[in-house]
Parts: sequence; structure tokens; C-alpha cells
Amino acid sequence: RKRIEPLSVAFLPDQLVKTLHINRLYGPDDDGLEITEGKRVSGGLWGFFRVGLGRPSKNLPIFFYEKTKDRPSIPRPSEPKGISIVMRCSFFPTWTKKSDSNLESIQDYLKEHKYSEDLAPFISGIDDDFHSGNLTQLQELEYTCIFLECDIFRVNMNKNTVGCMFQSPVSKPKSTAIVALELDGRVDILSFVTREGSVNKNTGYRTGSPDMVFKANLFHKYFTDYTKTYFELEKIRNQACATDIPSYSVALAAVNELKGEATPQLIQDPYGRVQAFYIPEELILPFRPAPVPFDSPVLKSGYSDNILLPDYYVMRDKLKIAEKYSSGYKWKEDLANIDGERTEIVLESGLRIPTQPDTDEGEDIADGEVTQTIQDKNTNENVLAFGGPDDELRQVYSDISYSSEVFDFLLFALSEDMKEKELDLRNVLKVSQPRKEDVRDLLQ
Repeated sequence: RKRIEPLSVAFLPDQLVKTLHINRLYGPDDDGLEITEGKRVSGGLWGFFRVGLGRPSKNLPIFFYEKTKDRPSIPRPSEPKGISIVMRCSFFPTWTKKSDSNLESIQDYLKEHKYSEDLAPFISGIDDDFHSGNLTQLQELEYTCIFLECDIFRVNMNKNTVGCMFQSPVSKPKSTAIVALELDGRVDILSFVTREGSVNKNTGYRTGSPDMVFKANLFHKYFTDYTKTYFELEKIRNQACATDIPSYSVALAAVNELKGEATPQLIQDPYGRVQAFYIPEELILPFRPAPVPFDSPVLKSGYSDNILLPDYYVMRDKLKIAEKYSSGYKWKEDLANIDGERTEIVLESGLRIPTQPDTDEGEDIADGEVTQTIQDKNTNENVLAFGGPDDELRQVYSDISYSSEVFDFLLFALSEDMKEKELDLRNVLKVSQPRKEDVRDLLQ
């Protein structure tokens, strides 16, 4: 069957077994028992199966905790714990649906933790969809795994490939991890499955109808004894997620060499993610936005949060060292502000590093952009991310649109006139590079 109900089991295709590096699929072989198609997983038998997941927030804890009383309740995104979780989700920065449910309590949390209150309607919108079950399986799975501190490997069963699911691992390394098996838009889970009944304390024998027991953590002894799943999938995922844009871990390795005796801080983006390491007046080292690390140092809420920019030449020297860790840190060009001062370094990865304004007539500086707004209180990152329409810019757009329409009409009228009577003008314009004087005289 391609689709299976929640907590139902299905066999793994042979090719997928190879991809997952499962060395022993069923057991116990020593008793001469085996699981074949159409046979129930009865007491004493075990195996690795694809298991239906259903709603991750309700069913995923079953794969980690055998006893119902031990299973944690997944908090809603509007609760204090849930807010911190949802802000770590990769889908959060691209979420567009807003709501006003529980808005006041969400705003209070954001204000207390120095986040932008503009995030509150989006968190409320996610909370509504979570409560009604309208989040996608992958979205709810990511949210649930962050709460459970569980890493996720995403495997496409149609292609037998490991995908780059999230921008960074969602848990501390080597603690818990699962394999999400994606098939035709649905997500199931790889799990060790067996049946175990309760044990009579007097006789030592199991009694009653055995219960189905699931173990999905790749660090559980059944996985470590019979598979190489985690280590092989980790290699494949690292290759799948390779990019020219430095990751948090790459930047951390580089900054550990560059920091000297200083203690690096982290600069956040408008969505609460971290985006750059920072040492006042010495270093800004950007990376692909990532969730706030578990052992986070001092956080700066953005580039407008009293950031003391590094000297241009000091930063260029540090980039020569950072290049050893990622080619994305290679210098590409400089950008100038409207006054002709060099204010930003553009890297090969496309990331930018703001520096103290500087001029050097001996070097070419790109002048295609104005780059002096990130530290302005009125045009900082939060305003750019959450600000409403600008009435002044709307008026400029309207004026330009009107002028463009008039210009297009005049060109059309001129072309019609040329078809009928302006023979001399047509002849002049046939030349690839007509003289201005000839054209001007004919247009008067």
C-alpha cells in the first residue's frame, strides 16, 4: 500500500533498505522466526518498517515514550514555550497568514524577550492553523521535533534521495534523530517495531495481548546495533545541503580563529534568527540565517542595535582567514553610499558586511546602490520587513506611471505620423547612427 493509516506498518522497499543501510531487517533469526508479507508482527518478532505518522504533534511522542504518562504534550504556538519554538521553524520567515487570536499574550512575550511585536499576528496565524490541524505535515513535524529536540532526516521514497529539509539541524547533535519518509505528499516514519506484553512479576512470563511498540530514534540501541542509518544519512545530507553561503557552524569555526581574546556576540534578523557574528569595532561575519543556538552568547536585536562597525581594512584582513573555511567569504566588491563613501563589502556568497564609511580614490567602488540604511532607526531591518506601504513612494510610482503612459502615447502618435507623411524623418532614422542635428531639424 502506498498510503497507510497512522500507526499502521508497511514493508520497506529493497532499494530503500540499501539507502538506509539497514543490515538486519527482521528478527530474531535464531528462533527460526521471520516476518513475511501478510503476516502480523506477533509477540517475539521485530523489524524495521515504514509506520504511518498522521498528525506529528499527537503521534510522534509515541515513538519515543512507551508509557502514555511519560509522553509530553506539545504546546500551542501561542504559548510562551511554543512561541520560542515556532520562531526557530524554517517556515516562519515566509509565513503570510495573520490572525488576532491571543494577540495580547503573544505581544507581551515578544516585548519581554526584546523581539519585534510585528511578529505577533504571524505567530497567531500559525497558532490558528496548528490548533485546527491545517499546518502541513512537514510544518507540524518540524515544530514538534524542535520541541522534542529531535533532528530530522527527510527521505524521498519515490527517488530514494535524502533532501535538505531545513536550513539547519533542529536539535543538539547526537541526541535524538528520526527518518521522515515522504511519499506522494504524505510523511511517514522509519521505526523499529515489535510487540511486547506485560510481564507477570511472579512467573516472569508476558501476559495479555502484546502491544505494538515503536522505536524511531536513530540513536536507540536497535538502530545502532543493526543499522548504519544515522552516519550514512548524515553524510548524504551534508552533501545535499552544501551551498556557497556559509552556515552557522562554518562561521563559528572561522570566528573561533578570528576572535582572539574577545567574546563574539550574535546579530539577529527581524524574525529572531541569528545572521552574523559580531565583535564591536573588530568583526562582523555573516552566515545563512539560523535558529538561535542552544548555548547562545549575547544577542543584538539587529544592525540598528548600537552596532559598532569594523574598520574596512581590518575586515578585509580577517576575510582572508575566513576564506579557509568557506569560499563564500571571498571578497567580491565594495559598495558606496550616496556620498561616495565605501560602506559595505560584498562577498562571493552574496552576503554583505557593513563597515565604517571610508574613501579610497585608488580603488574602484561600485556605485549602483545606496547602502546606508541598515542602522537608521527609521529604515532599519524591522521597518523593511514589517513596515506598511510608503505613501510618498506610492505618489512617486503614480507620477512615473502617468509620465510613462504619456510618453508611450506620444511615441505611438509619432509612429502613426511617420507611416503617413514624415518620409524625410523615416529616411533619416533608417541610418544606424543618425546625426542629432538632422533629427532635431525634422522634429521642429
